[in-house]
Amino acid sequence: MPTAARLLIYGALVLLLGGASPCLFAKPRVAQLDPAKSKVGQAIYLEGILGSGAPLAAARTGAEPVTGEQAACVNCHRRSGLGSQEARSSFPPITGQFLFHPLTGGAELPYIPGARLKRQPYTDITLARAIREGVGCRRAADQLLMPRFALDDADMSALIAHLRSLDRNKVPGVSMSELHFATIITPTRIR
Repeated sequence: MPTAARLLIYGALVLLLGGASPCLFAKPRVAQLDPAKSKVGQAIYLEGILGSGAPLAAARTGAEPVTGEQAACVNCHRRSGLGSQEARSSFPPITGQFLFHPLTGGAELPYIPGARLKRQPYTDITLARAIREGVGCRRAADQLLMPRFALDDADMSALIAHLRSLDRNKVPGVSMSELHFATIITPTRIR
């Protein structure tokens, strides 16, 4: 009897006698969505669109109010949430890792320019106050560059959930189901 036929008969006997390995019945692993991710929070952060579909509104002292895409967090803090610098202005990282880290001086966090590591960690309540009123953990006014955002409790919870889901170890644009590429086109002529 050929080997393939023997293996087939052996497998059938194992199944019939109930001694089948659990691996034979295991379902294939499927990538799970991060339960902390919030589609509403992501829309607020990236596009400036509230859960209701209305545009996000933000105001700064001495500046014109901005709405919608112009008010989106991504404009200053980047898609990754790791912040940015522009001239003398510094926009700190706002990933959950940086916002909610324990007060240890930040030795376990990577160096990122503009990170404010020697402050009390935010809670959901103090972060909501900072976003709405520009008041930091110590009740001191934050930078003048940070707009004050008009968010109700549901939108605020969604935004905070999104900030908690941002992680420096996750590459933006890469997931178990998607891979986004950037293309750079230069004005050079091909001969």
